[in-house]
Amino acid sequence: MPTSVSVLHVGDHISLEALSVPADGHENAVFTVETVSRMRDGLERFAADEFDCIVTERRLPDGSGIELIETVRNCSPSVPLFLCTTGHSSECVREAVAAGVTEYVPCEPDQDAYPLLATQILDAVTQDPAAERAAKLERITTVIRDLNQALVHASTQSEIDRRVCEILSQSESYLFAWIGEHNLESNTVTGRAAAGVEADYLEQISITTDEEPTAQGPTGKAIRTRELQVMQHVPEDPAYEPWREQALDRGYRSSASVPLVYDGTLYGVLNVYADRVEAFEPNEQELLAELGETIAYALDDVQIREELRRHHRAIEQAADAIFITDVDGTIEYVNPAFETITGYTSAEAIGRKPNILQPDDVDDGYYERLWTTILDGEIWDESIINETKAGRRYHAEQTITPITDGAGEIDGFVAIQRDITERKQRERDLKRSRSRLRVLFDQAPDGIVVHDVDGNVLDVNEALAEMLGYTRAELLSMDVPEFECGIDESTLRERWASMEPGMVHKIEVDGRHRRADGSTYPVEAWISRITTDEPRDRFVAFVRDITYRKHRIRQLQVLDRVLRHNLNNEMAVIRGYAETIEDATHGAVSTYARDIVTACDQLLETARKEREIVQVVSQRPHCTEIDLAETIRETADRLRAHDSSDRIEVRGSDSVRVDATTNVDRAFEELLENALVHNDRSQPEISVELTHTDDGAVSVRIADNGPRIPPEEACILTGEEQVDPLSHGSGLGLWLVYWIVERSDGDIRVESNDPRGNVIEVTFPSIS
Repeated sequence: MPTSVSVLHVGDHISLEALSVPADGHENAVFTVETVSRMRDGLERFAADEFDCIVTERRLPDGSGIELIETVRNCSPSVPLFLCTTGHSSECVREAVAAGVTEYVPCEPDQDAYPLLATQILDAVTQDPAAERAAKLERITTVIRDLNQALVHASTQSEIDRRVCEILSQSESYLFAWIGEHNLESNTVTGRAAAGVEADYLEQISITTDEEPTAQGPTGKAIRTRELQVMQHVPEDPAYEPWREQALDRGYRSSASVPLVYDGTLYGVLNVYADRVEAFEPNEQELLAELGETIAYALDDVQIREELRRHHRAIEQAADAIFITDVDGTIEYVNPAFETITGYTSAEAIGRKPNILQPDDVDDGYYERLWTTILDGEIWDESIINETKAGRRYHAEQTITPITDGAGEIDGFVAIQRDITERKQRERDLKRSRSRLRVLFDQAPDGIVVHDVDGNVLDVNEALAEMLGYTRAELLSMDVPEFECGIDESTLRERWASMEPGMVHKIEVDGRHRRADGSTYPVEAWISRITTDEPRDRFVAFVRDITYRKHRIRQLQVLDRVLRHNLNNEMAVIRGYAETIEDATHGAVSTYARDIVTACDQLLETARKEREIVQVVSQRPHCTEIDLAETIRETADRLRAHDSSDRIEVRGSDSVRVDATTNVDRAFEELLENALVHNDRSQPEISVELTHTDDGAVSVRIADNGPRIPPEEACILTGEEQVDPLSHGSGLGLWLVYWIVERSDGDIRVESNDPRGNVIEVTFPSIS
């Protein structure tokens, strides 16, 4: 049978149309020669059709034979290439060898048939391809053998991925290898390991598994079909268009994508790249497919082993006692928590039965029911009282689960115990606390009502029932707006809804609670929102009947008005007569009259302060956010202007905000004025310093160099002194300071200054 050899001749210096074969053994050879003169045309023809070899000349119209050889060799390393020239040099030979030429053949233009060239072509083309394929498969088999050894010793997924890519890329067959991860949500494939000639290839490409062009390459198809996919001609295959430029830049001419599938689970996709087209022959593809199964099995195995290690660590580190027994109940394993809870070491427990934890007085019926349940294949889940090795009893929640084999037969049990001794104690304490709280709830002198955000009454105590004149059962069928008539219903519901859990609101209702008989009375309430396990939060309100307080305030206000009216009238008369006497007399009588006028003025000033105190204590405190630093500076400025001196120094922050009553400036005015008026030094020194304390409060320190404040007056400021029949009116200004600060939730402290004088520190909670 004749041997057919197709030859692509690139050049126009010689003619190869009549190639003859005089050598023995090639008499039946038939040459088919196609000649093109230009290098570009030769490359196009070689890419379009299959030729057994290429013969080119040293010089071409648009290049050189060396350049042609280099270009062809990059994409087809195995095709025979022959360079013909008339004359040669050692430099030419070196260039041809470096370019990858098969043979260098001198050919003259006037030669006939070129028998030497024909013989060399036939020798190269008819060389045993089976031996070459066998050698290639042997190389691949060696690679797979190395991979199998690496997989045996690998213990993690990352180690498997890394070693697979390294071994494949370091072999003669492949340039680059990587393993990709498929993201089901985004339908994308990202690399998780790579090795070889990469140069950021994976960072520059995008691979998907949807219907886009980026999903039509071998990787996307391999994931969708779960079968090996090859791309034998990267330079020309249209499906490789999205990645062709990046692949060719790195020398990739063909690629294979191997899905890593084991037992129906995809563990990734292996991608390998070769530097030649048609690199993956059928036998090699079979080996790669088998390799994919092997890698997937190894990945599955390490995943199972990692899960087992994780489960073992979880059992070893669990806070609950865990022990495993055989079907007869003999303990085979205990975890460290078992040793901690029971006091038995692993060596002491293994080989014995769980009855080592059974107290002597526990009912045997419990264990009979337990064994009946678990031997029937059911789970036992009940609390139990056990006993430690030291004899201490403990409560435990115990779950015992049968362990079955592949046939469904029970071959052991796993028991989990949680020590709930402390929880049981807390439950007992809570029960006692609830009992005591119920007694306090029922016997509290103030009324208590529990309701939801809509105002539905959930619970009330007897005090509230007596206040309102309803029975407890009647109140439990009502809602709060039915007896709360001081605030309209919509305002109440908005206020409840706006409260945050844990917040406490003190609300003094200006209106009235309505009794069952229709009468009303004023109340003061403290309301707190409580988050519970119930679907809706609860609100607890403590309600106090303030009828008597309101009555006393009205009496105080009436007495205040009568006293001030009578005092002012009588003092006006006395003061007028005293001034007349002073003007009409001389000497001692005139002096006595002046003393009377001064005493009248002091008494009227005392009456004025008394009025301020009555207003402070009789009115509901109204706190608002104020800039305390600005308030003190303005107060000091007023006093400086009145005193025509600059003896008050204010230091500290430019802005300090607190919640205080609107008349807090009167308190500081009184303190600063006292420091000025009562100072006996020729150069009084008064300083005011605002700072933040370590606990977040705002401190105002007023220091002077005057005489010490008398102890009885200092006690008024700190609240230690109570008004009694012996109290003197001269301290009413300090009482005014005390009540204003107290109504602002502030505190006052008095101490001596060094070396002389007083320090009065007023503190307020800061705004968080």
